Amino acid sequence: MHLEHGIGIYRGIEKIFYRESTIESAVIEYEGGDRLNVPLYRIDQIERYRSANDISEDAPAPRLHKLGGNKWKAQREKTRMAILEMTQELLQLYARRKVTTRPSHGVGWRVAASARKQLPVRGHARPAQGHRTM
Repeated sequence: MHLEHGIGIYRGIEKIFYRESTIESAVIEYEGGDRLNVPLYRIDQIERYRSANDISEDAPAPRLHKLGGNKWKAQREKTRMAILEMTQELLQLYARRKVTTRPSHGVGWRVAASARKQLPVRGHARPAQGHRTM
């Protein structure tokens, strides 16, 4: 997959002779047989395509894009807008959390003391009534 041109099939590395130099390039083939030569110094523009359905080898091959077509640009823009919308929703959520107050879940000290008296203490004898330990 090329970041600007979409999904194609990687066909390997070829040497291209240009003027008096040789340039190695990755070859990607698109729908209709069009080929794109990507110089290796621009290899960062190519990634392996992975989809949500890419779990098993039985998954069908992805549909190729047409080199110079608008389908990839539209798909990329739709994804960009969905990410932007999700980002805005998250920012709003965190802003609401930041300013929202709630009542304390604390329990009164008398209720907590009463509950502690009813709980067994492992490995320790409970002090007799009226005696305080420090």
